[in-house]
Amino acid sequence: MSFQIKTTWNEVKGFIDRTQLYLNLNYVEFTNHYIVWVDYENASVWTQLDKSDIKCEDFLLNYAPKTIVKKTILENGLKQIGTQGLLDRKYARSFSYQGITATQTNPEFYFNVQLLNETGSETTSDDCCCTMIRFEPNFDYDVLGGDFEIIDGQQHAEEIRISVVGNPEIPAEFGGSVQVITNEKYLNRMVSIESKESMPLRYMEGMHTNVIVIHVKHPKGFQTSYQARMHFYAKSI
Repeated sequence: MSFQIKTTWNEVKGFIDRTQLYLNLNYVEFTNHYIVWVDYENASVWTQLDKSDIKCEDFLLNYAPKTIVKKTILENGLKQIGTQGLLDRKYARSFSYQGITATQTNPEFYFNVQLLNETGSETTSDDCCCTMIRFEPNFDYDVLGGDFEIIDGQQHAEEIRISVVGNPEIPAEFGGSVQVITNEKYLNRMVSIESKESMPLRYMEGMHTNVIVIHVKHPKGFQTSYQARMHFYAKSI
């Protein structure tokens, strides 16, 4: 059993200074802040550093360069940003997917897109009023958060609504169908959610036990470029 303990940057910094355990120091970057944590024995001690805080500058200048190897990889248009783990340690990952609403695209790197009509049935782009983005990898992972953003650079007056559901095929009484975001109106800025504690999702082949679905409701046939992104921990990929 492991424990997650929230603390201050000074406590995390002091621990690293005393022990020199830079290989135990890890972080993941979000839009306005970093989550920084140290794994030690059966505990993860973590803190949040806002990018506007002078303590964040201290972390980036004096500690981040000494952490385990960072990687930025571009594969098939998919940007993967993470901190490299060791042995069976977990990785901090951020996978992103770009597409066009009401447009069928090929599955890429655990993302799949379905187009739905008003009755919820699969349809063509002309009849589509909901673009469903499904994330279902073939490995265990712990959710940190995610975001959705329209990236065409325009201000949209159209009614666009975002919903996010975890494990929709599993009934709520059995721990599934978790409503993370419900019918939130898109106001021409990123819609995001970040968890203070990671939520484990375990892979079972054919059982759909580690699924995150983003529903983007929009006018019929409405097309615009978007980006969906997932932040999570995983041991190996």
